[in-house]
Amino acid sequence: MIEKHLLKELTILYVEDDIAIREGIDKILSSVVGEVVLAGNGLEGLELYKKHKHIDLIVTDINMPKMDGLTMCQKIREMDISIPVVVTTAHNEMDFLSQAIEAGVSSYLMKPVDAYKLVQDIMRISEPLFLKRELEVMNDSLEQRVADAIAQNIQKDILIQEIVEFQNNMIVVFDKHCVPLFANKSFLKVIHVENLEDMLKKYQNFESIMIDNEDYFHPSAFNNDKNWLENLLSVDPKNRVIAILEIDTFEPKAYLVNLYYNENSEHWICNFSEFTQIAVEKSMYKHKAYTDELTQINNRAKFNLEFTRELQTSSKISDYALSVLIFDIDHFKKFNDTYGHDIGDKILMQLTEMLALKVRNRDIFARWGGEEFVILLPVTKLEEAQKVAEHLRQAIEEHLFYNNLKVTC
Repeated sequence: MIEKHLLKELTILYVEDDIAIREGIDKILSSVVGEVVLAGNGLEGLELYKKHKHIDLIVTDINMPKMDGLTMCQKIREMDISIPVVVTTAHNEMDFLSQAIEAGVSSYLMKPVDAYKLVQDIMRISEPLFLKRELEVMNDSLEQRVADAIAQNIQKDILIQEIVEFQNNMIVVFDKHCVPLFANKSFLKVIHVENLEDMLKKYQNFESIMIDNEDYFHPSAFNNDKNWLENLLSVDPKNRVIAILEIDTFEPKAYLVNLYYNENSEHWICNFSEFTQIAVEKSMYKHKAYTDELTQINNRAKFNLEFTRELQTSSKISDYALSVLIFDIDHFKKFNDTYGHDIGDKILMQLTEMLALKVRNRDIFARWGGEEFVILLPVTKLEEAQKVAEHLRQAIEEHLFYNNLKVTC
């Protein structure tokens, strides 16, 4: 992964319609990157992108007025197919995932956004950008250095220079005949070999490592005189996905391949990153571990996790406001004794359904246990938290629950 200080060279377009979230994330991003360009919706983001040609990366919400984030990304990618995009959303439905893949999204984060994870994703997906810049700087002298290296039989030194930014990423470098010249440890670990020599012994060629499946790129689908890397380059960038069998689980893993061909050295540099869909599916499985079984809202474990993260953020950012709202249903034991636990469960489910529609996207609403609930209010001062509490208390008091029952909190 790239050094954090390099992020100061980045300009990020951040698009979010929620003012509080936008201000909070902007404060975090501005502390680590060079410049943050802010927009309140997709249409505004598109216009700002046209004006700021130096934008390196986009972070955007999905659901916004005037123009949604995915539509904006599709229009921007018509101008620059290679610009990295990080999507943030409060939704985890698979149709959002398919739209995100169609828009060529590089990373997908669920709200509330984990600031640390956001910065890590920005560092990860901006690696090819810094590599490309490094190689462009080297172009003027690269041809002479290649000739000198061949003459001195130290061609591997050139390879090390070409991939210096990628030591922690899955990288393979091929010559013009698609013969692997270098594979870093991250890649060798995936295919369970110790070094490049073992890989060449174990596999007839690199193509044999790939799984032949119609859902992914495979050389067998092409019948022409081009090599497989040239055919891969001809495919739409968002479809440059190969599958490799994971030895530990005997299940296929999909990887998105970023390609760069250096005409001077005639080397193909390939960066393999785990496909977005797999990362999102993992987050959905993790979601189950953090969800209360009865009410389907966040459970105590999820609240504790987010509370710890917010405390860490508040310790690093001056004047960072953080509030917690704690409440329970009045006389709920007596309620259960009178009407029965089945009716009590219905009340709990209806209360959480009703409040889930009223809490803000950035808030963490969780069941603490029994009839007790907590709401974490990031970027919220005490006075505003009191208003939120009173608004929710009144909404509960005025609501008619199962069999026209009334409850208070």
